[in-house]
Amino acid sequence: MLEVKNLCISYGKKKDKKTVIDDISLTLDKGQIISLLGSSGCGKSTTLNAIAGFLEVDSGDILYNGQTWLDTSTQKRNIGVVFQDYALYANKSVYQNIEMPLKMLGMNKKERKEKVETIAERVGMASFLNKQVSLLSGGQKQRVAIARAIVKNPTVLLLDEPFSALDAALRKGTRDWVHDLVKEMGIPTIMVTHDQEEALSMSDYIYLLHDGKMACEGNPYDLWNLPCNTYTAKFVGNTNIINYNNKTIGVKPQDVLYQKTSKLLGIGILIRMDYAGDDAILIYQLEDGQEIKMIKSAHSDIKEVVELYGRRLIEFDENGNLIKEREVKLTPMLNSLTLEIEGVI
Repeated sequence: MLEVKNLCISYGKKKDKKTVIDDISLTLDKGQIISLLGSSGCGKSTTLNAIAGFLEVDSGDILYNGQTWLDTSTQKRNIGVVFQDYALYANKSVYQNIEMPLKMLGMNKKERKEKVETIAERVGMASFLNKQVSLLSGGQKQRVAIARAIVKNPTVLLLDEPFSALDAALRKGTRDWVHDLVKEMGIPTIMVTHDQEEALSMSDYIYLLHDGKMACEGNPYDLWNLPCNTYTAKFVGNTNIINYNNKTIGVKPQDVLYQKTSKLLGIGILIRMDYAGDDAILIYQLEDGQEIKMIKSAHSDIKEVVELYGRRLIEFDENGNLIKEREVKLTPMLNSLTLEIEGVI
């Protein structure tokens, strides 16, 4: 098991020191895939580099099976890393790239050959072993990078934005392939990504970072349905956060409806509509000026002025932290409509 405990990292000299990782803790169990999710500059790649041994830490600890790694070199940690740009040797063959970490371990030529051929077969690159890397497609390069990272049977596999260089058509299929491969091989894996869809679909557990701190953590279901706070709600699921009667309410775009329920959000005027294939992303402005996003079939009846209802609402406190799921009931009043929060769903 890998543990990161109360990790703190800063850059710069004493007077200009900037804290980039502030008290981050996480756990990775055998065979598990976890994600470090967050926007650019939140500290996720810095955390990954510290785990790999590329960076020194100010305080905290990184432990593997209960033993500290802080005094252990990157090579002795036996970590496999797949970088965002793959970092392959373009002028060398597929075989030479995959073989490289085995040569660094001092493995003999015969054993290296067996391992390279076995892993190349596993990642679907056996027929390309003699081909120069510069002649490969993006998807093929990624397979070589994955093969190179896992050929030495690493203690932990680190994936730094592994799918960002692929076009949309390749991304999902490659994501599924990588997930199945590391699960089949039982390699504990940490993936860094800014893409919530990647994190939700691949991970057993997700750590959401914001400004170097842990914003929220949980399994994909909980992060989607019960976000810890308004930041998480907006980042994971693009949740609408609206104020109604001094209560902070969250509702996902796909849970905003035309159909009448007991959960009236208000009367909305359509101010923008974007097409996304079969879906339309609609932005409505409520009577008080707040905006609310809705996702609806692009082939359905889209209304310009309409009452908007919420299928499922969650409530946050004055600090933006999740209280719990609430049922929001409509209470008719003279010339106006108000929301009352009553009971737990």
